Amino acid sequence: MGRLAAADVRAGRGAPPAGPGVYAFRDDGGRLLYVGVSRDLARRVRSYFAPGIPRGAKQGRIARLATSVAWRTAPSVLEALVLEARTIGREKPWFNRRLKDAGRHVWVRVDPRDPFPRLEVTRTLAPGPWRYVGPLPAGRALRRALDALADALGLRTCPGSLAPDPAARACLRLDLGQCSAPCVARTKRGAYGRLVMRALAALGGVDVDAVRAVGARASPAPASLPPAIASALAALRAARRASQVVVVVPAAREAGHRLIAVAGGRLRLAVSAPRPFDLQAAFARVAAALTLPADAIVPRDALDEIRVVTAWLASPIGRAAAVDVGRLGHAAAWRRVQALAAPGPLFVEASAAAARP
Repeated sequence: MGRLAAADVRAGRGAPPAGPGVYAFRDDGGRLLYVGVSRDLARRVRSYFAPGIPRGAKQGRIARLATSVAWRTAPSVLEALVLEARTIGREKPWFNRRLKDAGRHVWVRVDPRDPFPRLEVTRTLAPGPWRYVGPLPAGRALRRALDALADALGLRTCPGSLAPDPAARACLRLDLGQCSAPCVARTKRGAYGRLVMRALAALGGVDVDAVRAVGARASPAPASLPPAIASALAALRAARRASQVVVVVPAAREAGHRLIAVAGGRLRLAVSAPRPFDLQAAFARVAAALTLPADAIVPRDALDEIRVVTAWLASPIGRAAAVDVGRLGHAAAWRRVQALAAPGPLFVEASAAAARP
């Protein structure tokens, strides 16, 4: 970590080091104003004090209020992005706004504020009490599986909120045996909540808070589903678990590479391999980290991290650096890691240094 007075940066008397990392501005009362991330800390922090920035722009307002800047370097850009997301989630700086697009992935979400919630598919992660399951592969297979699951368990699919009215008229899904009809008070809130929890369990799991939020008093027994539906849901769960990758990137501040384990959009472990003969042990450690079970319902404080990690993995750099262990298997993944970390200038330098007395 490092720290400088904002006046020193403004006057050109100092700056953070070059390379990836996270920076934070504070005001004269010590309050955290803004947390940011950059591939080049020195250039990014100096840019806040460049002439010509409008005073009303966010960057100009931050520079005007800031009295100090602190930073923490990171071994890679991906680790810097995760550090930024975790810091923002923990500290909630004044100028930061996050939680937007989740990249190529989709989520199944439930709104616990609704007495009779639906299973919804979304690409957007929003703050608040939502419960999310994912990330999951987008497409017709997911929507067909969710529709079949709703029909099998009797969950409503109609939009909007409900005001149960026994005198009202239900839709055709009640006549077909596909809905428990909370709209006409055929099902009470607690019983309906247990159906929702069975649906979430079929998708991969539940948590105690989610059970309570929808009015169910205990976790339900596993749903007994027709074979075709059970098979489709098993494929979705496998796809979610298969989001297990090892990222191989050059280390930013040392020789060799960083191997980073990512599961379900969250960083599990990062290990350095400064020399070629360190690579196999590093891969064994990150591959072992991927075998730990992932949360089915995503903790709210992890949503920003998942958003930035999945977006980075969907970028050209991320796609080139990621090794899909879930799809390839251990042996093929290890061969791919070796290819990505093939001897180059960094490893040659490290090998030569190791050979010197």
